Amino acid sequence: MTQLTAPGLPEDTVRARARDGAAAVFPPLDSYGTAVFGAAAGPAGDEIDELRLVPPVFMPGRLAKLIDLGREPLYSDVRLDTALGGFTAPLPVYLSALGSTRVAGTSLALSRQAGRLGIPMVVGENVAPMNGFRGGGDDHRKGLLERIQAYCEELPDGVGGICVQQSTEDADSEVWNHVYSDPAVTGLLTSGRLGFELKVGQGAKPGLGGLTMVSETVAADLAGQYAVERLGPGASSILRCASPGTFTDEIFRRQIQLMRNNYPRARCWVKLFPGRDVGRAAAIAWDAGAHAVAVDGAEGGTGWAPTGFLGHVGLPLAEALRRVDPAGRTLLASGRVWDGIRAVKLLALGARAVGLGRAALIATDEDPEHGLERLLDAMALELRMAVSALGRYTAEETGPKTCGSPGHDLRAHLRAGHRRPLRPAAEDGARLGPLPEDRGPQPGRLRQTEDRAQPDRGRRAPRRPHAGARVIESSSGNLGIALSSICATKGYRFTCVVDPNTNATSIDHMRALGAEVVVVDTVDANGGFLQSRIAHIRRHIEADPTVVWLNQYANPANPRAHYEQTARTLLKEVQHLDYLFIGVGSTGTFVGCAQYLREFSPHTRIVAVDALGSIILGAAPGPRRIPGLGASRIPELFEPGLADDVVLVAEEDAVRECRLLARTHGLLTGGSTGSVLAAVRRRADTIPAGSRVAAISPDLGERYLGTVYNNDWVERNFGVRT
Repeated sequence: MTQLTAPGLPEDTVRARARDGAAAVFPPLDSYGTAVFGAAAGPAGDEIDELRLVPPVFMPGRLAKLIDLGREPLYSDVRLDTALGGFTAPLPVYLSALGSTRVAGTSLALSRQAGRLGIPMVVGENVAPMNGFRGGGDDHRKGLLERIQAYCEELPDGVGGICVQQSTEDADSEVWNHVYSDPAVTGLLTSGRLGFELKVGQGAKPGLGGLTMVSETVAADLAGQYAVERLGPGASSILRCASPGTFTDEIFRRQIQLMRNNYPRARCWVKLFPGRDVGRAAAIAWDAGAHAVAVDGAEGGTGWAPTGFLGHVGLPLAEALRRVDPAGRTLLASGRVWDGIRAVKLLALGARAVGLGRAALIATDEDPEHGLERLLDAMALELRMAVSALGRYTAEETGPKTCGSPGHDLRAHLRAGHRRPLRPAAEDGARLGPLPEDRGPQPGRLRQTEDRAQPDRGRRAPRRPHAGARVIESSSGNLGIALSSICATKGYRFTCVVDPNTNATSIDHMRALGAEVVVVDTVDANGGFLQSRIAHIRRHIEADPTVVWLNQYANPANPRAHYEQTARTLLKEVQHLDYLFIGVGSTGTFVGCAQYLREFSPHTRIVAVDALGSIILGAAPGPRRIPGLGASRIPELFEPGLADDVVLVAEEDAVRECRLLARTHGLLTGGSTGSVLAAVRRRADTIPAGSRVAAISPDLGERYLGTVYNNDWVERNFGVRT
């Protein structure tokens, strides 16, 4: 034990938990029967400390759990296992990045305990540049691979993961390239438990970059890579400075896309410091494909910083969380976390999991063999008790309803204009905490992007139509019908651009709803019509710039809707999913569902299904007769690295599956569904017995009565008698 100190944390309590584990959650045993306990006034702490968890009296969730168990539920029935950033953890906790500073001398002990626990661990960005890639020499300089190997030696199957951090300043060290190709991490990579985290700035030094005091010898070694400045006459006053990186919206987005493209098998995390635009930065990160966004409050970091920064620079964690709208994506939060009660509050404020930093160091300093494990035993006990008291039985059920206000003092602060007033009481009687005026972009909505739109390979949301505006879209039928109905109710004029393969029934349906339907019959260079349809739209927009093109092929709202709704609902219903078969058209369903499963069910094999003649999955172009699946151009949304397997289906096989399903199960489905089912049949012999398989059915069959279910049409187009 080196007796580290941790100003700002209740260090004695943390050390007690590292020694005594869950027993330290309660008052001392020898005080039972001799002391009377009650709440103490104590120091106010920060805003998160002031918030209270407010259980309701009536708990329908507890009744549902009672019926499920056949007995009254207990706190021990609460499940804490959590999916976070593409990893699975036994509780909603991860180990925050610990860098190369001397206090990280316990890093191997931390790695071993985190590995045994199966909680994800982040390795700091400066470990390799400062300590070396394979080994660091003395006890205080453990190399990157040493930490990873110590973690992996203890790691159980199916849980945990390593996330290696890198900042712009340290990119020259090519840490990610070395890790991604090193045999030592092959097991993590193949099991989906390796991630890379892009670090934006510093938690304890927001906007400033990395600062560390170094010795004369170390300064000489680092002078060629970092700025090194002597602050005083002694060697102990040499400051190593690292840039926080230079970012704009576009630079940030491109860096994340490069991460996804260059390291397709690794999870992509982003670490943000608590800047005033943290909500906007988080939204950009998620839209660009980040699996998780971690936010350090001003309370976060190791605490080594200019003393003026620690108390006066950066947003407090509560305010940072108010400015971020995760909307179902993985938000990670760290800052003065050491107990389960604060963790539940952070979950209630939108975090998926919380990061342990200083508390983990203190616990391991107290007991290098089991201190972190005992600290987390205590946290887990408090988590289960708090979640149970709120009438919930999984950590993920904790939400804004469960976090209340402390009373008049905070409300007076809100009325002063610093926050919104409290919202009305929720249905279960729990008091809602304050919510921000602007929670960022709303999922699935069209939103104005005149000032903020970036190229992003053409992926941008269109501007919001004004009353009476003309909306235009290319569709093979189903989307066109939906938009015809929506535009009619909102007072927009709608033009749907289709081609000769579109069913006559669909065209009649759209026209009946007041839409203008334009049939483009010019075959494009790949034997289809999509490029010709889009060219028609572009000419239309050039002639009338007021027309709003929704552009399903590039609009990020398309995959986001399937990430937040389709995939989430599927996984909630099926729970354990081994295979998912998804057809590709605009590729929004495929990308959104695949991204969600990569994050929350990484073992699921994702099979992309396309029609022969479509070029999306790399097949030769050719004519196609059934609308919906496939395309003669690759949509801007498409991310090929998300598929584990690809199946190309001939249209006659799709027709056969549709008709078989109708005659054996009484279900009338469309051509896209038939293609997906044909792919399942094709792969059936390779799927292990007992596997749980899902296939997404995107269309019904009523609109195909004149084609897929019409004997003359089938014989005319495929030369087969039915």
